[in-house]
Amino acid sequence: MASLSTTLSVLLAVVAGVALIHLVSGVERRFRSDTISADLLDALIPRDSAGYRDLVRIAIPPVVGGMLLAFWPGTNGGVAGAAGFFAAFLSVWPVYQFPLQLLPEDLYPFWPNLKVLFGGLVGMSTVLTYLGFIIVDRTLPVAGTLARAQRWVQILDRLSASRIYGPAKYGFATVLVIGGIYFNRERIRIGDRAHALKH
Repeated sequence: MASLSTTLSVLLAVVAGVALIHLVSGVERRFRSDTISADLLDALIPRDSAGYRDLVRIAIPPVVGGMLLAFWPGTNGGVAGAAGFFAAFLSVWPVYQFPLQLLPEDLYPFWPNLKVLFGGLVGMSTVLTYLGFIIVDRTLPVAGTLARAQRWVQILDRLSASRIYGPAKYGFATVLVIGGIYFNRERIRIGDRAHALKH
């Protein structure tokens, strides 16, 4: 059975990986020379000359995010792949939830095919994040990687043994419950509004 420090390390590494991929994506969009921001659908369905370039553009964040994640202590390829999966899933989830509201009208008939494309995008993000991680991980010295991992486990063990861990754990659980309730309420509210607009 996995120890508490190992579980915390994996969870924090996945969250850090998702944050890194979205951070790289935001920085890339901000500093891109194009004046018109390309949409995810424009990248997947090239309806103009910039489509293929945009497909390369959406492949950059998972690779760079995986490379940066290699420096997170105790991370392995599976954690990097999970981070890439969840980062892409968070990007495509709104369209899955509200396709009629977020899809352009000319793409409505192709929604079943778009589901497959979105699934491919999530898979591509998973694989590219893993590859980015492996590229850097293979070049790092093993001794340094093990030392960082051991230091990280020691920090997490000290955290779990401290007196503030109990209250902090319950406080974090409370925040998660409140956040989940708020997320569910917003999801229902947006769904009701979208349903009203549809009719």
